[in-house]
Order: sequence, then C-alpha cells, then structure tokens
Amino acid sequence: MSAALVSDPTAPQTFVDDLESAFYVILWLVLMYTDSSMTARERTTVMQHVMDPQPVEGMGGHGKADFLQGQGVLRKLTLENPDQSRFKTLLVDLATLFSVRYEAEPPQMIGIYLMGLTTQNGKECQLGNTRSV
Repeated sequence: MSAALVSDPTAPQTFVDDLESAFYVILWLVLMYTDSSMTARERTTVMQHVMDPQPVEGMGGHGKADFLQGQGVLRKLTLENPDQSRFKTLLVDLATLFSVRYEAEPPQMIGIYLMGLTTQNGKECQLGNTRSV
C-alpha cells in the first residue's frame, strides 16, 4: 500500500498508489530472495518499518515516505550476484520517482527566485535581482 493511503485511508486510491504498491512488491521480492549485504536484523527492520507500517489513530505512512526520500537503505544495499545489479538500479530509480509525492512544496516566492525565468510587469526576475526586459 502506498504511503499516501497508509497516512490517509479515506483518500481515493489512484493508479499512482497502485504503481507505488508494485514498487513495494518488487522491494519485498529482492530483499527476501536475493543474497545481499543486508543482515537478517536489517532486513527485519525494513520489513517492520517500511513494509508493515503501524498507523496510530488513523495516521501513519511516514516510514514509507521517509524510506523513499532518504534511500539510505537502498544506496547501501549490495546484491551479491553481479547479474542482479539491475534490481538495485530499478529500486533506486522507482524510489526516486515516488519520493516526489511526499516532498513539501516550496513557497511560491522561493520557486520564482530559483527558476529565475519569471517575467512580471515587463521585468524579469532572476535569482532575486530584477531587471528590465
């Protein structure tokens, strides 16, 4: 189940939730059936905190969102069989893709400064500087 649905069980389920759920199935298969650098204790911790989050009073899912955004476990993961290295690449790429759902939106003004391409009232704003165009 996606982190979004774990954190809000009343939210409508979308195809993006289904795709994120498929990511967790692939992750489970890789962790359970490939030889890797993870110890049994590390694998158990991932399973408990990421794969089986326990919502408290209807709120939860933070472990899954944090896992997707941090990716520390995935980046440290080494698969023993070199032919299976594509699994790690796939997992990191999918985690990066789904992590975007859980990032906070930057305040609007910060976005304007960072983009540096917004034109307003005939002036171009670029990284905090204003100049006529």
